Amino acid sequence: KFPEMTPDDIAFWRSWYDGKIHDADARVGDFLAELHKRSLDKNTVVVLLSDHGTEFYEHHKFDHGHTLYDELLHVPFVVKVPGGKPAVYAQQVSTMDLLPTLIEAVGLKKSPALKAQIQGVSLADSLRGRAPKARDVFSETDYRNYTHKRSVRTADGWKYVMTLESGKDELYDLKRDPGELTNLAESQPKRRDQLRAKLNRHIDRDLH
Repeated sequence: KFPEMTPDDIAFWRSWYDGKIHDADARVGDFLAELHKRSLDKNTVVVLLSDHGTEFYEHHKFDHGHTLYDELLHVPFVVKVPGGKPAVYAQQVSTMDLLPTLIEAVGLKKSPALKAQIQGVSLADSLRGRAPKARDVFSETDYRNYTHKRSVRTADGWKYVMTLESGKDELYDLKRDPGELTNLAESQPKRRDQLRAKLNRHIDRDLH
């Protein structure tokens, strides 16, 4: 169980993390400046991606790995190709889309073995200015064998989380409750069951 934190405690940890963000931003800036100085940016694909976010007591926890709330799942996903025009898309994508996107962007061929392993979809059309297709995105965590969770975040703004070891269901309407503070699993059983079935089908496909 996490200890109770005061607002000052939370502000301290946020400030510490802001310092890390500032440092990372400066390092990326130096790297991009050096690429430009050497004219390497003209034929280099640059990717800025995070593997996870960090909790700052939004759900009474710190750090990462033990939940699947959006503060952990909503991460930077930036791809810059030579000659590409800047664009920001609202549609959700998966970090698993990076590999097929880069393969298509640089014109590589996928071997049959690689094709069988790829689970994401190519976003190469998005690099050319076409918005990605809205779709469901699945996530999972098996944090130090302490907890095992699976989730689906739907294209129309719903989130369902299943905790495997306890059987706990969580359902959130992200459009009305972006902070995921009101669990609707009991009050909306039909939608809960629909998303649970969708998640189970996804898990079953992964197993086979």
